Amino acid sequence: MLVGVTIEKYRGIEPSILLNFVRMMGVRFAETTEPIFNDVDAVRRMKKQVKLGIHLPIVEEDGYDFSCVAEKDRINHLINNINRHWRELDFQYCLSHPPENHIQKVEGPVSKAFLFENLKRLEPPVIIENIQEVNGFKFRPFYEEAGHALGEKLWGMCYDGPHAFLSRPDWLELYEEFKKEIRVVHLSDCSKTEDLHLPFGQGGILPVKDLLKRLRKNKYDGIINLELLPKSLKDVQPVVYSYLMILKNFNRSKYLRDRLRALFILPFLKKFM
Repeated sequence: MLVGVTIEKYRGIEPSILLNFVRMMGVRFAETTEPIFNDVDAVRRMKKQVKLGIHLPIVEEDGYDFSCVAEKDRINHLINNINRHWRELDFQYCLSHPPENHIQKVEGPVSKAFLFENLKRLEPPVIIENIQEVNGFKFRPFYEEAGHALGEKLWGMCYDGPHAFLSRPDWLELYEEFKKEIRVVHLSDCSKTEDLHLPFGQGGILPVKDLLKRLRKNKYDGIINLELLPKSLKDVQPVVYSYLMILKNFNRSKYLRDRLRALFILPFLKKFM
């Protein structure tokens, strides 16, 4: 079991620098995005200490995803970078959303066939994340279609807790439905209506303890990634608290070690940022 955090470019600071800070705190997994390739040499030096996953682009944050036909050149560039560097950067997976044209305005044509074609070209294993089930979209039919199209390339599912919570009152039933196929769990806090990517203890309402109880009951041994997006420097400490809170539920000895590291490293991180 690995507990990790999302690492993205933040206030002009490259992901490789942030990755080094979380490494020093004992974090052994991080999910990152396309800017990780800005400094491959620095990331490569951390290979034996931090495993990585890469979240593929999404329309809301990047303006495109792998289903956007008009973005063929950008997609090809990213696929080439992933296939060239994934082993040396220790990527465990590439994570894709289904097309999100049912919830986001997308420029140009969108094609599931084009998405699957691009995912098949990736050398690392592929996982599919559940997105919000609104406007008639249901995750199960899409996941099954992806399975038929990708075959063994599809490694499994990423269960995003807030997406499930915002989609259905029986949000834990989606976990039960897919529990044998779940390789990664995304966690953050949210409101009743918005996926806010909040640290825990900052005003959100996700009943995360209910999910953690199920994970322990089922002896989940995959990856839990905290998909937290700090809005200011005040969020640094709550992000660390959230990581430690999740870790405490699954590995108490590592929790104690990493808590001690955080006491020393947090003051330097705040000063640096």
